[in-house]
Amino acid sequence: MFERLEDGHHGLSIVRGTTPDGGRFTVHEQGAHITEWTPAGEEPVLFTSAYARYEPRVAIRGGIPICFPWFANGRKDNKSPAHGFARLATWQLLEGRENNGVTTLQWRLDPTMIPRLDGIDPDRNRFVLTCTQTFGTDLQVSLRIHNTDEVPLVVEEALHTYLRVGDVRQATVLGLAGTEILSRRTGTWDTQIGPVTFAEEVDQIHWVSSGVTELHDPALGRRIIQTATNSSNTVVWNPWAENAAELGDLGDDEWTEFVCVETANVRNKAIHLNPGQAHELDLTIAVAPL
Repeated sequence: MFERLEDGHHGLSIVRGTTPDGGRFTVHEQGAHITEWTPAGEEPVLFTSAYARYEPRVAIRGGIPICFPWFANGRKDNKSPAHGFARLATWQLLEGRENNGVTTLQWRLDPTMIPRLDGIDPDRNRFVLTCTQTFGTDLQVSLRIHNTDEVPLVVEEALHTYLRVGDVRQATVLGLAGTEILSRRTGTWDTQIGPVTFAEEVDQIHWVSSGVTELHDPALGRRIIQTATNSSNTVVWNPWAENAAELGDLGDDEWTEFVCVETANVRNKAIHLNPGQAHELDLTIAVAPL
């Protein structure tokens, strides 16, 4: 079952639900932003900071932010706000339904809902964005873009997933070996050798050859398996201690509790849509013993 709470945090509505077997989830109307998914019998799969700010037009630290129509500050590093405006917008809940213990929510964002921010021109962003979220024994997220303009549309996108771990220093990400890497810290290119490990800040874009990654977490004794479709990039990020201390919406020690493994199409893999064309990015997250 699920319910829509109109008060939420600071006047922002949320949808909160449970599954018959005891699972839980929470989604915020701002950004169609999932901040909690806990399958029955599991620790929370998503990390959301205890210091996250739930305020209008302020990004929520954690969960699954939707980055759109650009990633970071855009392909030319000249866009604002960071990661686009979709996560700051109030989305419309089109539908919520339950079937055999599984809850599906469908959200919509169109140009009439774009927040009025400096430098954002709704007339240059003619699209319909639909996000479908299905909560059951696994979590499925689908992001569909439809170009409703009369000219081509070029966008970046990412499901900026924060995955909870017991201790990032013990965690590894598998499935990216052999991929090309662009370090967002240094701007240098490299090739991933073996699993991604964490002994310092990691902020890198992978050009992927497989749609499956596994986050191995010995501290919690589990694997988090992500399967993506129509994704050309995986972004892996953890800020480490020094950078975490500079983030006002992240506790000084919370950096040890998450790894971002992001399903994306960015940089030279941005999505190009002719008038009337559509693109769909799909992600499934499952949990299994280590």
